[in-house]
Amino acid sequence: MTGIPRNTLIAWERRYGLLNPQRHDNRYRSYSDEDVAVLLQIKNALNAGLKISEAVSFVQRRTSDMSLGPNNQAQTFAPPGGPIASTSPYSAFRTRLVELLLAYRGDEAKSMLAQLVSVPFETKLHEIFFPSLREIGELWETGEASVAQEHFASGVIRTHLAALFVTTAQQPLSARHAACTTLPHDEHEIGALALGIQLSQYGYRVSYLGSKMPLDALEGFIEKQKPQLVCVSCITLPEQGEFLRYIERLGRFVERGVRVVLGGGQLGTFSVPDKSRIEFYQDWRAFVA
Repeated sequence: MTGIPRNTLIAWERRYGLLNPQRHDNRYRSYSDEDVAVLLQIKNALNAGLKISEAVSFVQRRTSDMSLGPNNQAQTFAPPGGPIASTSPYSAFRTRLVELLLAYRGDEAKSMLAQLVSVPFETKLHEIFFPSLREIGELWETGEASVAQEHFASGVIRTHLAALFVTTAQQPLSARHAACTTLPHDEHEIGALALGIQLSQYGYRVSYLGSKMPLDALEGFIEKQKPQLVCVSCITLPEQGEFLRYIERLGRFVERGVRVVLGGGQLGTFSVPDKSRIEFYQDWRAFVA
């Protein structure tokens, strides 16, 4: 059900005390539905890039972590000096977040992000996460920020999204199955990870495959796991011939009933062949799952 090998389950049980399955006289173990849910959370965390020790620690403390305040009440963001202004409500938040990220003050930045628990995820994406990263990227392009600062900022937000993915990607095995990844050469995975969170909220059971997924490996995954939906984030495109071959090979799965969707701003510069039947979006907000 989880795809986790038997020996791995036993190793996790012994090393981390993660589960306590019922043991039978024939040496078999019985796992409850709650056990399976925990294992799926661990697997999602690993797919999102966490180490096993980090994944276990996160899952074990998630119910009492950053979404709860000192009185067990959800915290919401209210900037110093009063309520959020009706115009540009997140500009002050973004400004402060960018300042902290550029100063390598990761703990304070994470604390700010934790205060957004009541803000709808799509709002956080398009009003805070993406604009903040875009601003830092522009500062890097003009020489006002270093590569280290840009990577640090991306890492903090990516870690935050990975934690959100673990908490949201808990749909049952009977749910519709979707897979999210990037083009084989593309290291920009925040868009794919964010899309995985949104699909989980839409009721999909999401397999997040990380960045730079080789086409052979993606094809093998589709053949074996048979997802209904495959989403590929395209932040940077390869040369046209290579991209056409990629589309042609994935298009074969469309003929078998798999919905294949590619998204990214650069797709507007590319002439898409109609015969592929693959869906293309310059902005994921236009995509309806």
